[in-house]
Amino acid sequence: MYLAASALAGLLTFAASPAWAYYPPLQATATFTTYSVSIYVWNPQRQMGYQSTRIVGPGDSISGQQHNGVMAWIMQSGSDYYVTFCTYDPYLNSFKEDTKGPYTNVTHLKVQDGVVAYIAVLSSGEHLIGFTTYDPDKGKWISGQEQWANVYYFQHFLVKEGVVAYVAAQGGGTLVQYAIRDPRASSWNVAGTWYTSPDFIGVDYFAITNATVYWDRALINWYDGYQSDKVPIGNYYGGWAPFQVTKVLAYFVAQPDSGNKPLWVWFTDMSIGGTNWSWNFDDGGTSTSRSRYHTFTSIGTFTVSQQVTGNATDTHTIPISVNVTWQNIPPTADAGPDQMVDEGETVTLDGSSSTDPDDGIASYLWSQTGGTSVTLSDSTSSMPTLEAPSGGVSGEALTFQLTVTDNGGLQAADSCTVTISPSAVYPMVAYNNGLAVDFGTSGLYHYNGTSWSQISTNNPEWLTAYNGNLAADFGAYGLYSYNGSAWSQISTADPDS
Repeated sequence: MYLAASALAGLLTFAASPAWAYYPPLQATATFTTYSVSIYVWNPQRQMGYQSTRIVGPGDSISGQQHNGVMAWIMQSGSDYYVTFCTYDPYLNSFKEDTKGPYTNVTHLKVQDGVVAYIAVLSSGEHLIGFTTYDPDKGKWISGQEQWANVYYFQHFLVKEGVVAYVAAQGGGTLVQYAIRDPRASSWNVAGTWYTSPDFIGVDYFAITNATVYWDRALINWYDGYQSDKVPIGNYYGGWAPFQVTKVLAYFVAQPDSGNKPLWVWFTDMSIGGTNWSWNFDDGGTSTSRSRYHTFTSIGTFTVSQQVTGNATDTHTIPISVNVTWQNIPPTADAGPDQMVDEGETVTLDGSSSTDPDDGIASYLWSQTGGTSVTLSDSTSSMPTLEAPSGGVSGEALTFQLTVTDNGGLQAADSCTVTISPSAVYPMVAYNNGLAVDFGTSGLYHYNGTSWSQISTNNPEWLTAYNGNLAADFGAYGLYSYNGSAWSQISTADPDS
């Protein structure tokens, strides 16, 4: 097929902006020195910065490149050469790295639009063209390579818009080869052609535009584009087609695709041949960014769509369901403090300090679990009242249980105790033709039949008549005897201890 130069120019003008492949939502940056590489990224989800540093040994060296969050470097260690590539995966929160080698030499290294490509020389003298890109869905680098003998010159070596393409003098002819990684496939898709000629002629023009490879040889303008299919054939979802521009493929990875609210999701674009991107997150949110993150704050299932536009007619939309679920946290019941009350007293039970961290408390329910039965003013109130029983209940414990239920149906329980105060029983004993009576905090008195007289300001724990005297246990103060006019200590020990 022959196309005039003006027709070829027309094919190269429809792209309004670059079309890329893997595009990380967080783009780390690298600082290279002769002996080290230091990579840094700020993660807004974790509100932290992360750094990774590689330092080579004495006599070794590093040279590197980076573009849009992807970096690669050649390390020379003695007579061996290695190629290392790295990017930051925000979902895994780690720098993902891989290394290839050793090689006898690495003559070319390019990092562009999510792809790392290099040309290495093997110990056999053959040339190896290596290419790789990161797949966040698999959490690893997906690499491919082509190996050729009798290559003595590379006329072109391009990396652009997810495509690796090169022209080489090989075996007395001209080799034109190109590769792309369909994000749905497990490997790279490689195609090309070889022109037989007694001497290397090469090509007159060579370019990548909108993931389509263009070249001009012997007055013929060639171009090959990648044609994606919805249904895979073997390990591939499409193939290269001559005289076809690359077909737009919308594709992205969402991580995670389910979880508790608020759910932070990383969206990584992996599309092919696009120039414009449009996101609809199905919760009112939209975006025209390539790759981004989005936080879902409502409960439900959202169908997220990405629309990718390339040339004037090709637009694809791919939905993905992000399931935002809610994990109900149970409430905490608090029945209030235990109480000591008098007979007949009005008592308030207090469950108002019960809490629920997420959906709130829907109901309260009080029940009596022990003691003389009483009536609650409202068993479903957070603070019901009751009247303490009277008559023969001195020292009795009444127990109550509070059960709280949150709006999600989860429950929690707590208990409290209301104790009726023991009735005041004052010890007394017949003494000295009268009575000795302990009136508690009012002190100890003697009654002679006509009048009372205080014989101590303290109140004993117990009293008894002893050899015409009064014996009193004053607890920690000891045991005393009263002869009608004075007290005398008869023991420093507390008889109850």
